[in-house]
Amino acid sequence: MNFNPNDRFNRSFYSRFGSPFDPKPMSPLARVGVVLLTIAVLAVSFMLGLVFLAIAVGLLAMGMIAVFIRRLLNGRETPAEDDNIEVTYRVVHRKRDD
Repeated sequence: MNFNPNDRFNRSFYSRFGSPFDPKPMSPLARVGVVLLTIAVLAVSFMLGLVFLAIAVGLLAMGMIAVFIRRLLNGRETPAEDDNIEVTYRVVHRKRDD
């Protein structure tokens, strides 16, 4: 026989107060309020998302216009024929004790 000392307590507690995980019964008015609140939160979140999307698209458009104007004013500059940079260097050997 599996005897659990907490079993007697659990049976008496839950028979008196019910399970803490059972949903409490809601009145129809409270359900309507919760549904309306949920719809309102979703609508506000959607509108804020649209505002941030519009700001991002506007900034992207302004950036593209700025790059276009900059290229238009500067013209197409062709790179020089020889764009290599000639350098000289020397290797300095150091002792590990330094």
